[in-house]
Amino acid sequence: MGSTTGKAGAVAGKKKAAIVVPRGARYAIVLPRSLWPSRGGRDTLGQSKKGYPVLQPLAPLKVIPGTPPAVVRVCRQAIKSAAVPLGAVRVHAASAGPLRRHRLGALTAPIKVRIDYARQGGIEVRQARVGCRLDPAGRVVAVK
Repeated sequence: MGSTTGKAGAVAGKKKAAIVVPRGARYAIVLPRSLWPSRGGRDTLGQSKKGYPVLQPLAPLKVIPGTPPAVVRVCRQAIKSAAVPLGAVRVHAASAGPLRRHRLGALTAPIKVRIDYARQGGIEVRQARVGCRLDPAGRVVAVK
């Protein structure tokens, strides 16, 4: 069958490879500008931009198969850790297609992301398709 290359390595078979994502890893990433809240958010005084009230739940993000759920989870967690200091109250993520493998074992996972930011009078929603870059050990190193 396959062999394991370590705790956070990949298990390789003839046609399939499973990604093993480490638990409890710390992330220090920067969100792409498309996912930042608008200027004039919760920390500004005077004229602040207001969010709009969300009266109905938004439709779930459409999943395009290809990125394993464990990779989506670790990318979502990294994005959430970068978005919460900006006022995020919810972060949704879904696979947006197959993983891209790079030299030396790095991966890029296409992910659809929706972030809900708390705003005066409602919620501001930011949504984008991003590439979540993972190192060979399964740690998120960048989101672009």
